[in-house]
Amino acid sequence: MKPRETKQLIPQTSQDLFDRLSKCRLESGSRVDEPQIDNSWLLQKHRDIIKDYSDVHSDEKEYAAEWDAFASREKATMAPHLQDVYLDFVQEKATSLVEERLVDLLKQTLIEWERHRVLIEQRVRYLQQEVEAG
Repeated sequence: MKPRETKQLIPQTSQDLFDRLSKCRLESGSRVDEPQIDNSWLLQKHRDIIKDYSDVHSDEKEYAAEWDAFASREKATMAPHLQDVYLDFVQEKATSLVEERLVDLLKQTLIEWERHRVLIEQRVRYLQQEVEAG
């Protein structure tokens, strides 16, 4: 994926164009920096909507929120570019995604081992009571 141009080209128009902040007249054909846009409110709204889903696991909600923020930052809105943006997302997040999955698997394994240990202890106590009762 080629790097995205961060400066915007000023078009040739019949009316003068002015900078948003300094109000200086802009020359056609020149380039200006992209305006800083604060989309934090939009990302928060999307996170809130994602959190409202009741039939989605919390890990999936977190993944969806991460993807939404990444896609928004990359300004990925067109289908032809989504594949490249998604690959960039996976490359950037791959290590943390694998680590989280491994931690979850380890937790599940430890929980299962604890269940087995409790069952074995209960079985031993039951057998001891049976032996004592004769």
